Amino acid sequence: LNKIGLAAIFVCLSLISVGQDVAKDAKSKAQEFSSSSGKLIEKEWARLGAIKDMKVSAVRYRDLITANSVSAMRIEMDVKDKYTTDTKIAEVDKDEIDGLLKSLDIIKREVSTTKRERYTEIVFTSRTGFQAGCYYEDQKGVWSVFVKIERFDKDSYVFMTPEDLDGLILLVKGALAQMG
Repeated sequence: LNKIGLAAIFVCLSLISVGQDVAKDAKSKAQEFSSSSGKLIEKEWARLGAIKDMKVSAVRYRDLITANSVSAMRIEMDVKDKYTTDTKIAEVDKDEIDGLLKSLDIIKREVSTTKRERYTEIVFTSRTGFQAGCYYEDQKGVWSVFVKIERFDKDSYVFMTPEDLDGLILLVKGALAQMG
């Protein structure tokens, strides 16, 4: 390869790695609001309950200087291995909750009652990479419902029964009600 070709490859690889870093560090609007400088931030949590190992809260960030506020649903889960515990955290902004609720309802009422000929995935993804979805295992003929708390973390999956999905829907509705 000549110098121009090597330079082009280097630039492309650099752009790809920068793009991946940005996606990994994606923040919710609430996280951006609460971490910006020049503000006196009050953080208020309304603990709503738990489903499986996930704790669900509604969180409100308020700038005490300007009285502006932003709300989100926060999901936390402790993942333990032999020696350590790692807390997985996701925040779903208030403006994303309606889409999440509609997605969970479609999965429950329409998707999970169907059969597919091929392996199929259906996924809702928030700004931060939180996912709720399902996949159809064509060889078994069943849907599996899941939540993935962190985008690039294989240990943040939570698999759910239909009853767990009902409980999650109630918690998400509770979070939305707390946000006002």
